[in-house]
Amino acid sequence: MSELKDRLDFAIRAATEAGLLTLSYYRSSDLTIETKPDETPVTRADKESEETLRNHLAEEFPNDAIVGEEFGTQSGSTDYTWYLDPIDGTKSFIRGIPLYGTMMGLEHGDEAVGGVIVFPALHEIVYAAKDHGAWWSDQLEPIAPKQARVSNISRLADAYFTTTSSSSFWGIDKGAAYRRLTESATASRGLPDCYGHYLVATGRCEIMIDAVMNVYDNAPLQSIVQEAGGTFTDLKGNPTIHGGNAVSTNGRLHKEVLEILNS
Repeated sequence: MSELKDRLDFAIRAATEAGLLTLSYYRSSDLTIETKPDETPVTRADKESEETLRNHLAEEFPNDAIVGEEFGTQSGSTDYTWYLDPIDGTKSFIRGIPLYGTMMGLEHGDEAVGGVIVFPALHEIVYAAKDHGAWWSDQLEPIAPKQARVSNISRLADAYFTTTSSSSFWGIDKGAAYRRLTESATASRGLPDCYGHYLVATGRCEIMIDAVMNVYDNAPLQSIVQEAGGTFTDLKGNPTIHGGNAVSTNGRLHKEVLEILNS
């Protein structure tokens, strides 16, 4: 078994455990919420979930580097870097909205090569690794994988467009582009965070744009969307997880979407 496949199988197990851990706090009446220096919320569930991921990595791949949302960077001696987002969508989690995800992304050198997203409250998972395809399951125990594939829709007028926050487009001077996309697509929805990108990878939505993203938010998305047959870039069209934003499409509409974003 290859180094990459070993790590993917490990990440599926670790992310599932860490994700299910969050359910003990989900919709809890006494959930304690703190505010981080960047004004974003964090809960005990975020911290315990990331600790679980880091503990598993220390046992299985102690020499790999780690970049996590809650506990920062740990250097490594291999070419692999793990990116951890224990609860992508903490605001949704706090409000009892089930669309949050526990995410692990893997980079080899400067190339994103794998990713896993567990949706604990939905009991769903999606995962991918370079040249191994993208797979999803609507159950976690046991996983019943089905191949993830983007849709074949080729006209923007027939496409579903979603984003986490419409207001963030105005924050980066892309308000006019947002308005044009919503007017051009057959429907626009606010399906937030990693869940929107998951919908693109599984053919239920054609365009997902996040105007502001951290690298640990992006890390699993590129592999999942690309292995499902789609295209993942930043807003400028660069295929990177380090661009500070994200555009996922079914591929057929990517050029047109980028033209609107950059016109």
